[in-house]
Amino acid sequence: MALVPEVDPDAHEIGEDIEPTAREQQKLKTAIITEETVFDVNPSFLDQFKFMFSCIGLIQHRRKIFNDNLQLQNTKEIKYQPSLQNDAMAVRTINQIQEKAQFYTQPQFTVNQSLTYIDLVTKKECSLITSASLPSHFTYFIPNYTSQKPLLCLDLDETLIASSFKQGGDEDFQIHVTYQNIDNTYSVLKRQYLDEFLLSLAEDFELAIFTYSIKQYADKIIKIIDTHNLIKYKFYREHCVRCKINDSQFVIIKDLTRVGVPLDRILLIDNTKRVGEWQPNNFIWCESFYGDRSDEHLRTMLPRVKALGKVPSIYKELEKENEQ
Repeated sequence: MALVPEVDPDAHEIGEDIEPTAREQQKLKTAIITEETVFDVNPSFLDQFKFMFSCIGLIQHRRKIFNDNLQLQNTKEIKYQPSLQNDAMAVRTINQIQEKAQFYTQPQFTVNQSLTYIDLVTKKECSLITSASLPSHFTYFIPNYTSQKPLLCLDLDETLIASSFKQGGDEDFQIHVTYQNIDNTYSVLKRQYLDEFLLSLAEDFELAIFTYSIKQYADKIIKIIDTHNLIKYKFYREHCVRCKINDSQFVIIKDLTRVGVPLDRILLIDNTKRVGEWQPNNFIWCESFYGDRSDEHLRTMLPRVKALGKVPSIYKELEKENEQ
């Protein structure tokens, strides 16, 4: 996700050559804090080391960034010119720069998978996983979800808010984040109708934030936008999955089978289609928000989302839509 849209709103589009400005270099410096959902990095340790160097703002010299036309949408190859600066801080942070999202090739389980297990919902032994199942074989983010409401997982950046370095006075609020001894100030704009959106959906869902941002950044924003304390669960970068496309590319996935709620009763809304591709029958794509004050997307999508909060099976309802 591009978090400084006024500089580069389509930074993840394919085939776009970019010469980084000073502001874009700032954006790279804080990529470790905010959301990035598609990565394409050289797998060698040296090139990863250069990538880490640039992200934390230690490269003072301009470098070239270009995107190759790739087969897969929203992936890009990033190459940096060698850094002329040597700083021991990069050594200390290299293993933390992308946080702790783990590499996996598939979800924990899939519907119609053959497996003998105890269903944590019915407490009965079963041999086939259904959309109503919660197999006992696995560990979950929420070990004991007891609410009668389904769970709605909402992305943060470019879905509920827009965040950038620009401090022109139009922002709704600012936050200050210190990470890896680097101080950053973000100007944040709430998406139009956000308060009404959360209040209305809390009637039908338990609410969660599922973001690829780091905890220090996300928590400060959530504390401000969630004025009624409606958001009960928070999932961060370490809860996401990195899925390899090939030896040098990976994408970010938000795997709902790791949450701890049956697929009949969980829904993810995100502005990046990639993150929901493992559970397409539990995913609604949302238009990206870059700060447009005339945006009405939350209001227009609200009736559809509320309706899903009342159906017996979100999975089966969206499955029917996707088959049409």
